[in-house]
Amino acid sequence: MKTVGLLLTLFLTFQATIGGEVDYVLVPIDHNDANGVKIKVDFVFEEGFDPDKETVVVLSDALDGCFANYYQQLDFSDKFNIVYFLGRSYSEEISRLVNYTGQANWSNAYKWLNLDQQAKDLELFRNGVLGSEKIHLLAYASASGIALHYLSIFPDQVSKMLAINPLLFDLQKNMNFRPFEITNGEASQEFIDEKWIKFAWYMGLEESFYGGKRKKNELVDRIYQFNSWDFLLPEVNGEKFQRIAVKVRLFEHTRNYLYEHDESKTIPSVIQWMKNNSMEVWDAFDRQPFRFVGMHYDLLTQFSGKMMIVCSSQNLMINPKTFEGLAEFISNPTMLYIKDAHALQKLYSQPEWPFVLQSFFDSDVKGQIQAFKNLQNIGLIR
Repeated sequence: MKTVGLLLTLFLTFQATIGGEVDYVLVPIDHNDANGVKIKVDFVFEEGFDPDKETVVVLSDALDGCFANYYQQLDFSDKFNIVYFLGRSYSEEISRLVNYTGQANWSNAYKWLNLDQQAKDLELFRNGVLGSEKIHLLAYASASGIALHYLSIFPDQVSKMLAINPLLFDLQKNMNFRPFEITNGEASQEFIDEKWIKFAWYMGLEESFYGGKRKKNELVDRIYQFNSWDFLLPEVNGEKFQRIAVKVRLFEHTRNYLYEHDESKTIPSVIQWMKNNSMEVWDAFDRQPFRFVGMHYDLLTQFSGKMMIVCSSQNLMINPKTFEGLAEFISNPTMLYIKDAHALQKLYSQPEWPFVLQSFFDSDVKGQIQAFKNLQNIGLIR
């Protein structure tokens, strides 16, 4: 066991509300060198581990952790083992080795923190701690990329997966779905630093932006609301954006989108913001390109389990049609479109939300239908 310390800033809520103890599993710092340095990868069981229960693994991601409200406590540990897999994003060993010479080695940072390394950490955890049983996965926006990559290389180890607004910018681009943009020059100039990402993460539009006939007045009105009342929204943690693991994830998201980018086309503001905040990794890559790990969506067709994709229909981070593109690779998908912004603050505040989660993982069809009906009755399902 080890103490919580600074590494668990993302999961301080766990200690206050769950009381779970932090444990770790040893993994290679580089899975391509199994005999190399080993590091500790943290995890927290909500109420201990019962070998007779199925296990729901909640994946963490450094980028998701920059937003105050992404994590929702699960309350069905009576039926499932619930474990929060913190992963290597907060590894002190990696941070120390990246900065070993006194200057950050961003090539090594990417090599040790990319989504392939994190997915293989999860497999060692599953195999070594959970007794080789199949798992259920729950992943929020950025963590969904890690979960899907895991699914693409270990499709037989997952029974069910629930992905919430997965940030799949490469899929959005490859399927030619329009990115969200603010075309009003005067308004867009006000979105600097983390203000842009905060607007895109927490705000939504009642009218679809992506249909080609959005109402400009509504967008301007939302911008005005944001500029007037954004202090009421959860904060974006600017300090966390400076962490090594966050910059690597921002690089991964932007590299996925910008690969073979048509220079005649503008870069979407969300992507440009992410690139600006990961320039250290980009500079290292431009000086001496390193092997980049991309997503192979076609491998997801090997997954025979069930997947639910919870989607925000008012999403300004990523085109909601992207989620339909993801579903094309899954044999048994359930799509749940919610009338809410990317942050899903309305959904998370509803008592129906825990029932959606529990009924899905418990294969309770009647409970799932009832939860959907309740959400429809309060106007959250389109």
